This record gives sequence, C-alpha cells and structure tokens, in this order.
Amino acid sequence: MLNDAGANPFQALLRQLLDGTSAGVTVLDTELRYRYVNPTLARMNGLPPAAHLGRSISEVVPGVDAREDVLRQVMADGIPREVVSSGHTRADSDRERRYWHGAYHRLEDGGQVTGLVGILLEITDAREQQHRLEQAQARLAVLNHAATVIGTTLDMDTTCAELAAFLVPGLADLATVEVIPADPGAQRRPPPHGVLRLRRAAMHAVPELAEPARLFGLPGDYVDYQPGSAIPRCLETGQPIVQNRLTDEDLSHSAPTPERVAAYRAAGIHSAVLLPLSARGEPVGTLTVIRAGDSPAFTDEDVVAAQDLAGRAAISLDNASRYTREHHIALELQRALLSAPSCRIRCWTSSAICRPAPAPWSAATGSTACRCRRTGRCW
Repeated sequence: MLNDAGANPFQALLRQLLDGTSAGVTVLDTELRYRYVNPTLARMNGLPPAAHLGRSISEVVPGVDAREDVLRQVMADGIPREVVSSGHTRADSDRERRYWHGAYHRLEDGGQVTGLVGILLEITDAREQQHRLEQAQARLAVLNHAATVIGTTLDMDTTCAELAAFLVPGLADLATVEVIPADPGAQRRPPPHGVLRLRRAAMHAVPELAEPARLFGLPGDYVDYQPGSAIPRCLETGQPIVQNRLTDEDLSHSAPTPERVAAYRAAGIHSAVLLPLSARGEPVGTLTVIRAGDSPAFTDEDVVAAQDLAGRAAISLDNASRYTREHHIALELQRALLSAPSCRIRCWTSSAICRPAPAPWSAATGSTACRCRRTGRCW
C-alpha cells in the first residue's frame, strides 16, 4: 500500500498529502495491525512509523483505550463511526490523561474487506477546557444552593451549624466550625500566652463518626491551640492548609494537644483541609473538613469548592457577629435606662441629650411635678 516501495505516482502523491497533514492517519488490516501511519500519528504514539508496521494497537500503545470493539463493528458492517479514545502513549506528556477523536471507515478492494482507515485528532485541550467549565458550573450550582441554606438567620451559631451540615456528606465526613470568641476569657481563665483559644460553634459528622467526634469536643466548648499547630498557622497566613494522608507526625502538628493523635487514628481520620474564615479583611474563625475511613483524599477541586463555600459563609458569619454585638449593646443600654433611679434620664442620640421638661404647677402640692415615664422620654 502506501508504504510499498513500488507505489505508483498517484499513491506517492497521496502519501505526500497524508504525511503533511496535522491529523494522525493510519491504515489497519483486518486484524487491526498497522499497515501505515503518517508522521503526525507516529509523534502522537512516541514511536517511528516503521516501529508500528505489522503490530497491533495494543502492542504499540498499551496504555490507550482505543475502543477496538467499535473498530471491529466498523469492519463488520461497514458503517463509519467516530469514537473518543483516551490514555497515554509512549510520547512524553505532562497531562493526567490524553484524549483523541477518531473517525474510522472500512476499506474494500473488489468487494473484499481489506481493513480500516482512521483519522485522529488530539482533543486533550478541548476536553480539559470542557472539564473546567463543567466544574465551574457545578461550583456555581453548589454556591447558589448554599446561599439558600446557609445564613438563613442572624444567629451566629445557627449559621455555623448550617455551614457544617451543608458540607457533610457531600464534601467531608466531618466538619467543624470554630469562631474567635469576643472575650476568650469570659467562660474560664484566660488562655496561656501564645495559645489561641477558639469557640467551637458547630460540628457535623456522618453517622459512623458521630460518636467518636464527641471525644474531640462539642459545640459551645472552648478549644486551645498550641503555638505552631495547624489552626493558628491557618489564621496567621489566611491560606488553606491541605493535609492528605496524614502521618502521626502530621497529626501531632495539627492536633490541639498531643493526646488527640490516638483519638484521631482510632476514628480513621486520614485527611483534612483547614480554611480560614475572614470577612472585610478580618478573621472570623476557621472551617475544618475531614475525611476518614474509605473516603478518598481531598483533590484540588475539593479545596477550591471548600474555599468558595468558606468565603460565602464568612460573610454571613460576619453579619451575624455584627448583629449579635449590636444587639447586646442595645440590650445593655436598655437595661441601663430602665434601671436609672432618677427621672433625669439621659437619652443619648446622635446629636442631643433629652432632659425632663418642666411640668405644670400643682395646686395640691404647691410645686411642679416631673411626669417622667420609664420610656427614656420626658414630657
């Protein structure tokens, strides 16, 4: 055929045309052995053209799923077909997986089937772009759904619980949300110098981890993290910390105390992602997502999804924190006003102080009387 030394001028012209095309072209015999490959396909496969001849597809590129079943159907019924094959050839590549789109037609000579001709184009770039687009669309759908279930109230603990519940089991086997308390020493003695104290606001786990997770602390507990451990480093840098397939040494650096390592191992914890929660440039707390048992390690896509959710949730948490703080201030001011012993109540406003106005003269007492209601307003 095209590789024959005695090819006629037409075949030589055809070969010149095929050798110069940017598509990979091959001719296969009825046993799917190579009879011709052009230079483009030879470069794709990482072998010179002569190394292909007489060998089957599986011998030349054993790492490629060439869909030989489809090729045999074309050989059997003569219906042209297109197929996407994937894998790795002998050519060097930094891609995780390569993809080719092939079109195959049956060859006949005098009514006798002689083989197939295939035309292949590498579509790895297009597939990766499509994959990234699909991932972006999936993340957008997740964020849109998260917006409807996270931050439904202005209560900080409720918002944290909604975030943790949303992440399990879709992204994690266990999720905890810890926030920076307004007053770290309010519930107990202040933390030692250099120790970071956070309040665990929420925790959610798959059923098989629910009981072991209770050993790590419950919502409402205060957790002290030693200097240099993972959580303080996450807050200091403002960057996520990914810990896949944790060793005992890794766990000792991540745990708030060394005693926790054995408990983590007993629960089957092997991977974690720690993410800072920050809004308006200020830290709010941390989100930790954990995988255990047979769950796979976290991928780059998992980390990006967790970051997106953490960023969205941090804004809701900051709004809840601001509301809670201002609500407490309003309550304290109200208590102070209601407990004032004198009718000369200072009504603080943005521009003035209201003082009691003189009341009409009383004939019964011979004096004026201040009629002040316990509303903070004098009349």
